[in-house]
Amino acid sequence: MNYNNLLANDNAKISTGFIVKLKDIANLNGICVDDFITDAGISYQQLSDTNGWFPAKLLEKIVISIHQSTTDELIALKVGQKTAITKFGVLGFLLETSLSLSSSISLIQTYERLVSDIGTTSLSFSPGVALLSWECKTEDKFFEKISSEFIISCLSKLLERIKFSDFSALIAVNFKHAAPESADLVFAYHNFFGCPVYFNQPNSGLVILSKALDIQLNDGNIILQETLEQLAKKLLAERTRQLSDSVIYNIKNVLRILFLQGSVNAEKLAEHLAISTRTLHRILQQEGVNYRYILDEIRYEIACQYLRSQNYSVEQVSEKLLFESSQSFIRWFRKHTNVTPKQFQNNILSNIVVS
Repeated sequence: MNYNNLLANDNAKISTGFIVKLKDIANLNGICVDDFITDAGISYQQLSDTNGWFPAKLLEKIVISIHQSTTDELIALKVGQKTAITKFGVLGFLLETSLSLSSSISLIQTYERLVSDIGTTSLSFSPGVALLSWECKTEDKFFEKISSEFIISCLSKLLERIKFSDFSALIAVNFKHAAPESADLVFAYHNFFGCPVYFNQPNSGLVILSKALDIQLNDGNIILQETLEQLAKKLLAERTRQLSDSVIYNIKNVLRILFLQGSVNAEKLAEHLAISTRTLHRILQQEGVNYRYILDEIRYEIACQYLRSQNYSVEQVSEKLLFESSQSFIRWFRKHTNVTPKQFQNNILSNIVVS
């Protein structure tokens, strides 16, 4: 299932575990982030829930604050280089067991959502070379620059495990953001990666020799990898379930709003969710429901609320639920409850009198 459209920007999440590890990483680099975390609205009690998730917007605040606290323009690259791969949790431990760079990339693509929803990793090919890219899903260009540099630096460490002596696997590094104005700083980027670095590129990523993808990696362990992958699959299934619940929850909330506004249809629902109508129907289909089912569910919920209040006539409720006529509403309600709206109200009233 792919909910990237619904998760972009405001709905993207970052795991509590990664926030904690980010704090540790920053401390190891001499940067105290306690105040930044507090300023972002995160309490230490919340950080104790290792299974929790935070809005990615909070991560943006923390990371930008960290960057602004230092004059080192390469801080994101340097922190990425010093970050142990195991800081990425189960995914990190999995990467240590992989037998090849190709296997590592496949594991990242499969399980990166265990860390966050803020970006996606992809692999594309040209003759003789492969581009390992990471795409950040954010509207903040400064955060995109910092996070991309951090992730690309981390990804470059995967190449250190390749057994080779006669060639360099890394050909070049690409960044979407503009080159720094200082020529010395541009040279510092080249010097950091030990290869040409190009800016204003379509994607941020590593340009790698294709033949390096299948070279055996140091310390690969297929048995341990299979064990860890069982755990990763379990965690991903739980994350997918949480994500699925979140998406349906958002859809239902928007439908409630549309009913209050007096205009409900699939096109308006999709527009509010910033997705196409086709994507909306596909998401609902993946959840085993359709638009009509969700619409009726919310309609029934709202109908019962109005009828229970005893403040609205059947005709008024029918109008609020956008039925063409009160008779259409009565038929629809009876189909779902085996009683008419008036009978439903009388039953509620009788229970109140009896109690």
